[in-house]
Amino acid sequence: MLRIGDVMHTEVIAVQQDATVPRARMLMRFHRIRHLPVLAGRQVVGVVAQRDIGPVFFPFAPGEMFGDDVQMTQLCAADVMTAPAVTLPPTATIHRAENLLRDHRIGCIPIVENGALVGIVTESDLLAQLGHRVPPEHSHHRPRKSAVAH
Repeated sequence: MLRIGDVMHTEVIAVQQDATVPRARMLMRFHRIRHLPVLAGRQVVGVVAQRDIGPVFFPFAPGEMFGDDVQMTQLCAADVMTAPAVTLPPTATIHRAENLLRDHRIGCIPIVENGALVGIVTESDLLAQLGHRVPPEHSHHRPRKSAVAH
């Protein structure tokens, strides 16, 4: 049976909980990722996703206020993260990860071993694995018949 450790990304971009939201956003854009594990020291305490940051930036112009007179540039990862993080060890099965992603409606799972972040697995990673598990005779998409007369 395939384990998370077999498919996880081991080069993980993460931020400390006191990292500013603009810094988190910059890292996501630069590395073209949608999720950042948030750390307190070495321990995973949450996850910042693109959807967590979007509401902070898009309803307001630069310099406008957010919430109770706090400028959005002063917000940190801990202010917008989803916590606690749902984590798994590298020995967990892919099936377990699929269930957690679906049940918690999350897009990634930080992988933790001995209390430290060692990897991350995303929906996209698991969908790619699903594609590898489809038998070749079922992997070709059949075009749909057109309902429009030519």
